This record gives sequence, structure tokens and C-alpha cells, in this order.
Amino acid sequence: MKAGQYLTFKVKQNVYGLEIHSVREIKHMQPISALPDVPPYMVGVINLRDHIIPIMDLRIRLGVQETEHTKDTCIIVIEHETKRMGLVVDSVDTVTDLTADQIDTTLHESEGSGFVKAIGKIEENLVLLIEVKNCFLSENNVELLKTAA
Repeated sequence: MKAGQYLTFKVKQNVYGLEIHSVREIKHMQPISALPDVPPYMVGVINLRDHIIPIMDLRIRLGVQETEHTKDTCIIVIEHETKRMGLVVDSVDTVTDLTADQIDTTLHESEGSGFVKAIGKIEENLVLLIEVKNCFLSENNVELLKTAA
């Protein structure tokens, strides 16, 4: 992970971050069409301006107990290479700058494809930084959805 701007958001009480260049847009929650035969955290797809976007619920993916959606629950649409995916999160916070000194990668250097790749430090707060390309991999490091829009 490198220095730069990160979109921060919450899942339960934890703060996570995504490199801003991988974020395409933030959408209010909308109906999600379920898909058969996918991991439980892949909750379905949405139609976004005539593009089918697979949706991952980060609560389920991160092993956090599911709760009802609130007015703050939203979908962050991310992109890696030519693929897009939506991430359901509890709330979006802000865009913040992180310097190289604020990013600690030592906890995850040995993991080739970990979901959280680094930890950012903003004053006394920690931000778990997600590796966007690994959102498109299953827990077994297999490409999750070859048809991701």
C-alpha cells in the first residue's frame, strides 16, 4: 500500500479505507437481486446504468454479524482493471490523505493476497486498508466472478 488519498468507511465499529483511485461512485442502498451458487458474502447484483454489478456485503465477508440496513448503509462501487464490484458498508466517512509514515504494512507482508493489506494511522485511530484487487478473489484466492462488469 502506498501513500495517497483513501476513502474511509465503517463496518460495525471498525474504520476501513480504499485507495480513492479505485472508487467509482457511492450509491444509496437499492434492491439487490440474489445469485445462486456464490459465496454467502456475494449477496447478488444490481443494474447500474445498464451494467450488471456484483455486490459483496463486507459485514459477511469480514465475519461481522449481519444487521439491518440503516439510512447510512450504502454501496461503494470499486474498479480494478476492467472489473467493477459493489461493496455494502455501514457508512462512508471521508476522503483522507495518508503519508508513507502513516501506513504500516509489516503485519501483512507475508500474506500474498490478504483482504486487508495494511493499517493506516490517523492520530490515535486505525484504518484497515483493503487491497482492492483482492476483493475480486474468493477466500481460496480464486477469481471470484469472471463476469464482474
